[in-house]
Amino acid sequence: MWEKLLKTVTGASFLIEQGRRNADDLKELRNKHYELSLAVQRLALEVDRLRENEKHEREKLFLRVENLLAKSEPVNKPAGRKPKKLNP
Repeated sequence: MWEKLLKTVTGASFLIEQGRRNADDLKELRNKHYELSLAVQRLALEVDRLRENEKHEREKLFLRVENLLAKSEPVNKPAGRKPKKLNP
């Protein structure tokens, strides 16, 4: 009988200790999850910022090309009479 009681107490003690370890592990996992969530949020913000910067750079490049094209286009002469040639 004492042996059975000792086994029961030992088993209960083991289960209590294992429950404590599980609680500690769970707490650690929650902390890691929180830290990872923060890292993912920071990365998402960084991706958004980079996307916006790239968009602005593309717009600036487009405007530069447009400006260069506008400067390089030949000026059309007004349509009208041709100048008279002088005969010597």
